[in-house]
Amino acid sequence: MVVDVAAATTAAALAAAGAVVVVVGPPEEAGAVGQVVADLVARGSRAVAFVGDPALPQVADALAELVGELFPTLAPAAPEPA
Repeated sequence: MVVDVAAATTAAALAAAGAVVVVVGPPEEAGAVGQVVADLVARGSRAVAFVGDPALPQVADALAELVGELFPTLAPAAPEPA
């Protein structure tokens, strides 16, 4: 699950339920993103940080690439060659 850093409580609930959490926040909140991830990992959850503004197309693409690498089964299937 991708969760905004402002929704740390939601991230914790999802992680406690077994979800892998990608915590996202803008550069000015990098410390908070790192802290949320550190807290989740300390509780035994799987979490990763992504710092950037996903409202920017190139950042959204990078986030999508990260999620695709972490969760390859969620990535769209490549079209079959004709």
